[in-house]
Amino acid sequence: MKKSNSEFSFALQPDCSVYTKDYNENKLDFSRVDFIIEFKRISDDPFVDESNSDGKKNPFLCDDGPVHKILGQITAYATAVLSAQYRTHLFMVLIVGEYARLI
Repeated sequence: MKKSNSEFSFALQPDCSVYTKDYNENKLDFSRVDFIIEFKRISDDPFVDESNSDGKKNPFLCDDGPVHKILGQITAYATAVLSAQYRTHLFMVLIVGEYARLI
């Protein structure tokens, strides 16, 4: 049986969801989320910062490994928030090891 496009292969459960101070519920509500913070190990960083040994810059994203799941995960979070709210953009914080990436 084929999954519908609205189903994701992972649970939509961000590590930290930030709300306005008037939100008093203790449950995830994508229609009220202001922004999301996700934590990952340094080995799970899907973005490239260094140059290759030949001096050329690497592409913006890693091209192999399990990091594509992380990119799918943060894309799914953005899709969930943007589909539940009237927004044109969403800010996310991806904390990888000791670094924070603003997305």
